[in-house]
Amino acid sequence: MNFQMMVSASVMHVKQEAMPNLAKTAGEFFTLPCALFLTLRRPRTTISVRGYEQIRPTNPANRMTQAISKHEQHEPVIPDGFEHLDRGSPFIALLGPIFHKMIDGRHVIGIRIESRHTNIKGIAHGGMLVTIADSALGIALSLETGGKRPMVTANLSTDFLDAAHPGDWVEAHVDIQRIGARLAFASCHLTVDGKRILRASGVFAALASG
Repeated sequence: MNFQMMVSASVMHVKQEAMPNLAKTAGEFFTLPCALFLTLRRPRTTISVRGYEQIRPTNPANRMTQAISKHEQHEPVIPDGFEHLDRGSPFIALLGPIFHKMIDGRHVIGIRIESRHTNIKGIAHGGMLVTIADSALGIALSLETGGKRPMVTANLSTDFLDAAHPGDWVEAHVDIQRIGARLAFASCHLTVDGKRILRASGVFAALASG
């Protein structure tokens, strides 16, 4: 075997040894990004957030996060002393059943927060809490006057102190300061397990008869 043939044989041997390693390296180069892409594309399942679960939909067409309260899986428990209150506007009826009791001579309105009352962050929508406060004030004034003096909200001031979550029992404790010939003044605070989450103060105007 001459020198040229020996060189050719050596090059052939190097190529044969290098090709499997090159193929293996190329396979790893393309496999790793694909695996990472598939991992990132993997649909989420569920995450727990204080008393309820957020379920991320696996269907790309459905982008809305569904909140399912654990308290809504069975009949909600109403605290002792509260009775169902069958009054209020049709709008209030859409929010769910409301309840009433008297504590130390003051009206207390109660309602259970549901998943449909929440915002995108999974807590009770601020507008929902304001609605509870406004409605509680109006209902308390109506009960106090025997429903003989219809009133509308003239002014309402609110301050948010904390959040409410699905399943929470929210109570509106109403304090009526004065009921005059034309105006009534009342305030309330919303609580969850005794903790204040909102305070509100309202001025209500009596509707003219006829």
